[in-house]
Amino acid sequence: MTINTLEKQGALNFQSRPVSETLCANKDCNLSILASRKNEIYAQQERRAYKIREAADLIGISVTSLRRAITRGLIKPSRAFRHVIIASEEIDRFLRSTSGTS
Repeated sequence: MTINTLEKQGALNFQSRPVSETLCANKDCNLSILASRKNEIYAQQERRAYKIREAADLIGISVTSLRRAITRGLIKPSRAFRHVIIASEEIDRFLRSTSGTS
């Protein structure tokens, strides 16, 4: 993501930031501020899929239990990429179907 893209998204609006965040003596400090703002932007966007560890944390179970649920067919992951990912809709479906309430 370029600085121009961040500026267009309003991520580089330093006017509302404390002076300590806007003025840094070295380049590394400025880069860390940009990286933290980039992470804030991504955190605000809704996630559509999660890695195994992230999905397990989201559901509140261990990675082993999540892998067991996948093996049993309770959760259907995507294996289209190198890493196994689980769609947020699939997590929601799993939680609804196992919640005990209809």
